[in-house]
Parts: sequence; C-alpha cells; structure tokens
Amino acid sequence: MWRIALELALQRNDRHWFDELNIQFAAKFSSTYEWIPYEANVSRPATKLMPVVEKTSSAAESPSVIELPGRVDADIVKYLEQLNKLSTQFPKMTIDFSRVKSIDIIGAQVILRVLQAYRRSSLRLELRNISPLRPLLRELTNSVAKDEGDAVWMLLLMIHQLMDDQREFEEAAIQYCIAYELSPPSWESRPKNITVMGADVVERPTISEESGSQSVKSSVAIWFADNETEFSGCLADMLKEGKGQAQFTIDCQYIKRIPFSVGSTLLHHVSELKKQNTSVDILNVNPIVEALFKLQGLTSLLGRYTSR
Repeated sequence: MWRIALELALQRNDRHWFDELNIQFAAKFSSTYEWIPYEANVSRPATKLMPVVEKTSSAAESPSVIELPGRVDADIVKYLEQLNKLSTQFPKMTIDFSRVKSIDIIGAQVILRVLQAYRRSSLRLELRNISPLRPLLRELTNSVAKDEGDAVWMLLLMIHQLMDDQREFEEAAIQYCIAYELSPPSWESRPKNITVMGADVVERPTISEESGSQSVKSSVAIWFADNETEFSGCLADMLKEGKGQAQFTIDCQYIKRIPFSVGSTLLHHVSELKKQNTSVDILNVNPIVEALFKLQGLTSLLGRYTSR
C-alpha cells in the first residue's frame, strides 16, 4: 500500500505529498521510491524501439562518442537527445567527460537518469574519463540545499560503484546517511553492459569478450503510451520486433496505467513469443500496473520481471 500511495502522489505530480510519504516510507523500510518525470514525456512517441544488437567477439565495432561540454547543466539535454538518437544506429555508445569542469543540480539529475536507464537495460555504454566528476560532485554536495541535493549524492554514489571503488562508495554512503538520516543505497557491482575508461578503474571483460563467437539477438522497447490507441502501436511493434529474437525487453518506467484489455493482449503476445523461443522481460513496473499483471497471470510467463 505504501508504494501505491507513493505512485498516486507521483501520478498527480504532487511533489509535496510525495516527499512527505517518501520520508515515512524510508524510515519504515530503509529505502526510497524514485520520482519519475511523467509530465516530461507527454510529447514523446508511444514507444522507442532499440534495434537488434549483435553481440559477438569477432564483430568490429565503431561506437559513437558524445563529448560533453565544460559545464554540465540543463543545456546537456541536447547532447543526450543526440545520444538517444544515435543509440538506434550503434551497438555501443560512449559518453566522454574529458572537458567537464563544472556541474550543477540539473546537470547531475540528467546524468543520473541516463546512467540509471542504461543500468536497467542491456544496451552497451562506455563512460570515458568520468573520475574527475567526483570532486565536482563532492563540492556540490557541500553547497547544495538538503532538499535539492539527493540526485547529486545518488550520482556520486553511482559513479563510485561504476568505477568499482567500494572504499570511496562506503565513505560517501556514511556522509549521505549523516546528511539525510536515511539509509544509503546498497553496493552494486558495475553491470556488464557498462564499461569505464580512465585512471583507477578496475577493468573487466566486455560483453563481446565474454560471449565468445555466439551471436545473441535482442531488442529493448521503452514505452511511453498513455491510451489504448498508443498501446496498440506498442503491442504491434512488440510482436513484429520480437519474432526471431532470443530476447525482447519492455521498459515500463514511464507507464502510469495499462487498460485491462491491453494487459490481456500483452499476455497473449508474450505467450506467442514464448512459443517461438523468445524470452520477454518487463522492467520497472509501477505497483498499480503490477497489480494488473499479477491478476492476469502475466508475471509467471516472463523471463525477467522487475517492479519499482
């Protein structure tokens, strides 16, 4: 019920109510509920399909590089829009932080959302020279107001994790706990789809190096649909793109509600793809949509399923 109440506050775009509930939720369960900017995505297409990705050790890859400017603020949105556009053309993207000399709260929020999205997906990302961002973020945590600094702390902690620097992560986690009187995020190892290039980074084999000569086809669809007509397009794309693939992933992070009829059709499509040996994953489902999926028995058919 806590998560449903938080989701209702979120869908009403009531930040005050959401924050009050989230503080109580954190005190009770030692975790927080993520604020999702639903309103920022109202003009997006109903679905964003990522192309089939060939992961093979013999493939010659030419990843596209997005070089961020000296100041990371609201203006970097245009750079990340380019990142989204090019991610449909390249199997691996690179973000280069070499020129970054300063960062503000909005810039930290945008970078955090991008890294969180890649962490949840199977898309490949290389972060180049991200370590110098750490002292900038530490300085920002000292000057930013408490009610505005959560994203700055979360980004700093995530960068420590992505760099496999557990010692720095634990020190920052203690400082976060003291500042906010909340339990910090738990340590998570860097996902295999993200690599970090630069000093003081523990390098691990990339996906292509670990996968041998086997080729695995997969697609990721990020859904933004808000009505039955838009969902119909999402479902049609799902059935079309999923055929012949080993895996098809649907990211529901930006979905508020799903009509019962859409849930029934989704259940049928998942069953059909499963018969064709295509595993379907559904990620980042809010508790309201989750209740529908469980009622319809969808979750038992999925290869992987995560909720918010």
